[in-house]
Amino acid sequence: MKRDPKQSKDLIAYRDIRNLMFSRRLIPGQKVVFRDLEEQLGMSKTPIWTALVRLEQDGLVISRHNRGFYVKQWSKTKIQQFVELREKLQGILIGYAVPGCKKEELAVLKAALDNYIAYTGKVYDRTRWELDSAFHGQIAWMSGNEFLIATLGRLHDILYIAIDLTVLTPLIGTLKKDHENVYRAIAARDATSAKQALRRHDRNATRVMLGSLISPNPEALEAIAGADQDRVPSVIFLLQLD
Repeated sequence: MKRDPKQSKDLIAYRDIRNLMFSRRLIPGQKVVFRDLEEQLGMSKTPIWTALVRLEQDGLVISRHNRGFYVKQWSKTKIQQFVELREKLQGILIGYAVPGCKKEELAVLKAALDNYIAYTGKVYDRTRWELDSAFHGQIAWMSGNEFLIATLGRLHDILYIAIDLTVLTPLIGTLKKDHENVYRAIAARDATSAKQALRRHDRNATRVMLGSLISPNPEALEAIAGADQDRVPSVIFLLQLD
């Protein structure tokens, strides 16, 4: 993993462990073994412990008395609630973003759309999720509400870990068109149409997302394994981590 030598060991450990979860090398329900992490990350126990405490605050791991840390595992009901919350939150954010959107913000959004459309991966993999997150993250950023931006970022992280995103593969073409429709409505400063387009987009994805909660599924792991393991999803939301 590439590391910035200027970053603290605590932050490096935090990002590296987070990356292990996003690359499926730590999966929901799995116990976090300090000795293994010390060997993998080349670090002592102290920054690893600090990182796990922070990840627990993020809702990605859980500590159990006298048993250590585990990667958080969510029930299907909880995940359904997260998906519904994400849909509602994105509807609120786009309502804030459209009326006052600036030309330079639209240019960034258009670039995010172009990157999403240009990606030719045939499987809905980690890279496509990153590009998807960048598009929605820019809309959130345009709202100017830092609290809601951070909340949406956490929801994106949880859903990436909790759901087998490869099931979205048959929808890639539909999701591309959805993104284009959302962008056109925003560019036209039409908040009503933008909300409607985004709602259709979210519901297209929601129909299939809830049927594949992450488990040690060999086919899913194999499909995702080809992604660049040194990259972290929800790239636009990493601004809040510095």
